Amino acid sequence: TPEALRNYATVFLVSAVCDCIDMLSMLLTAAKSVIFSGSCMLEFHGVCSLISDEACWILFGIQGQMYCTAVSILCLTFFYRLRLFGYTKFKRHKV
Repeated sequence: TPEALRNYATVFLVSAVCDCIDMLSMLLTAAKSVIFSGSCMLEFHGVCSLISDEACWILFGIQGQMYCTAVSILCLTFFYRLRLFGYTKFKRHKV
């Protein structure tokens, strides 16, 4: 139905915005993991390293949050599609 497609398009648009924010923060941080005898250290080689260390950590946190949000929205879209498919095509009947 058009209403279902409108809702799905809104969820898809939010997912695309999260992915764009994630990509931008990834480009600005350009983080590299360096491992020294069992401990992990992050090196930032992006534009944020010209500003301050705090800016790099904030952008890295935004990157992690947007990744989790985008994955959650992707799971939501799968559930939404499954729900629409389940209601329209297959109905459970007790025999």
